[in-house]
Amino acid sequence: AVVSTQSTGGDNVWKIGLLGDAVATAKSPILAIAVTETWFRPHTMDAAVKVEGFKLIRADCISCIGGGCALYIHAALTVSDQLVFSDKNNSLVAEFVSQIKIVYATIYRSPTASSLRDFRALIGELQLFIEKYSGESIPDIFLTGDFNLPLFKWVDGASVPIDH
Repeated sequence: AVVSTQSTGGDNVWKIGLLGDAVATAKSPILAIAVTETWFRPHTMDAAVKVEGFKLIRADCISCIGGGCALYIHAALTVSDQLVFSDKNNSLVAEFVSQIKIVYATIYRSPTASSLRDFRALIGELQLFIEKYSGESIPDIFLTGDFNLPLFKWVDGASVPIDH
């Protein structure tokens, strides 16, 4: 099982303990936890946001309030490669787990982002990362995130044409 959550608002360090409690009481084994809107900063120590039994990779939003994302991967899994990408509006973390041939990735895009140019760069980085492991067959991909795509009509899956 995989857990994906958004951790909105203020100092979220204390909420990680709640996440750890939820994992400990889960009926099925949790292999990965994806978190968006972590609000972690470079001074936030990994030990302060540790989830027992999981390895952490994170992309902090340095120039914005809020934002950021993190992936917790079960300690029994071997992470073969990882990608961390962050700019003024976007954050991405991705990991390739070779023993189960899967890419776990989570994305955060700021709701104040006015251009898709940076988001396209992020998607391009993720595509290159995935293509490294495609070989004979494409790995399973588990992608979560807070995409903040206001021009996308979530009800019917259509998008509004844009010029930027």
